[in-house]
Order: sequence, then structure tokens, then C-alpha cells
Amino acid sequence: MRTLVAVQAVTGATKLHNAQAAVTAGFDVHHSGFPDAAPNDRRLLAAYEDILTAAYPSGDGAHWGSMGPDLLGTALVAEVEEQSGG
Repeated sequence: MRTLVAVQAVTGATKLHNAQAAVTAGFDVHHSGFPDAAPNDRRLLAAYEDILTAAYPSGDGAHWGSMGPDLLGTALVAEVEEQSGG
């Protein structure tokens, strides 16, 4: 979930298809290097996207709103990068 929140902070999503693509990419990146990871399950990815949509509502018509404060987003992105060896 931390990776997906970091993805939300970095990418944002103005439309549903942007959110779905971001969640799929975040899931894939999180599980890269694990050959035995389960394949993407559309229902699971949709549930993650629903969680992000509910947790970060938009006030300007975008699909996801800003997570704010920016320091929290920065810390999560840095943590995910550090844990991934990036």
C-alpha cells in the first residue's frame, strides 16, 4: 500500500483510466524481481484504486486529489525508492 500511495503522490490521476494505469504500474514495480509473485488480479487492482480514490478525494474534478502535505508524499516516495534499491 505504501508503494501505491507513493504512486498516487507522484502521478496523480485526472481520469479513471489514469488511476488504473498508475495502480497497475505501481503494483508491477513493487513486485518486480519476484518471479513467483501472483499475476495481476483485476479485482485486486480495482480494490486498490478504490481505496486511493476514497482516501484522496479531489476537490477540482480530478479522479484523485492531492494527498498533502507535500512532506508526507516526499517521505513516502523516498522510502519506496530506498527499499527498491533505486
